[in-house]
Amino acid sequence: MPQNAKTHDRYLIYIDQDFSDIVPEFIDSVYENIKEIETALNEKDMESICRIGHNLKGTGGGYGFEQLSTFGSAIEESGKIADINAVSQLVSEISDYLSKIKIQYIDR
Repeated sequence: MPQNAKTHDRYLIYIDQDFSDIVPEFIDSVYENIKEIETALNEKDMESICRIGHNLKGTGGGYGFEQLSTFGSAIEESGKIADINAVSQLVSEISDYLSKIKIQYIDR
């Protein structure tokens, strides 16, 4: 499988064709996670932030989005030390990343 790459301010993500039906749902769930993190930030609910970050860390790579796993790990770690500014910055970075992805489905 080709390596994911950043080209011309876009992130080209190669995903197995077998996942084409579920990837859009996964992306929607990440946007929902962003909203949940923003709510948790407003409520200073670090436990929820850690949980969401942990889940994102675990699922991102499984769908071919290794960068989302990296973001999830950073959110989880920032939540553990209650670094609200870092979590807020990471949410912005995830939103930016999602706005720049281009998915290319490939056959195995």
